[in-house]
Amino acid sequence: MNAETPKVESPENERGNAMIEMAICLPFILIILMASVDLGRALNEYLTITRVVYEATRFGASVSQLEAGAFESNSTAPAGHQAIRNRVALLLDRYGIPQEQVTRLRTELVNTGTQLEVKVEIDWAFDAIFAQFDFMDALGSAEATGPYLYLGSA
Repeated sequence: MNAETPKVESPENERGNAMIEMAICLPFILIILMASVDLGRALNEYLTITRVVYEATRFGASVSQLEAGAFESNSTAPAGHQAIRNRVALLLDRYGIPQEQVTRLRTELVNTGTQLEVKVEIDWAFDAIFAQFDFMDALGSAEATGPYLYLGSA
């Protein structure tokens, strides 16, 4: 009556299995981690740029003698629009976003018939850590519109 005892594998054999499983799973875990980090950075920049546009519009609402029209180029922007652009540059520096990422900055004073409105638009390119995550450039546009409230003397 000699019963065979079941064969038990030693812990040393299990260590090899765990290393293989980790080698298979680690690349996927790292890709998910890097995608999460880039998505977080993109959303942070989007919220920051949105805040900058909002603040620039509020500032533009009180700029004296803002000229009517839309201006995209720094060289052709009149003094009132240039003041808004300087405010945008100051806010970008304050929030730590490089000005090179801004691909388009447009300021506009629009007469809607009932009131004057200030409009600021910014397009920017998100600088992803990995080129595979450049799809986040879809977040790269923000605009705000507000009433022109300048009440000073002309």
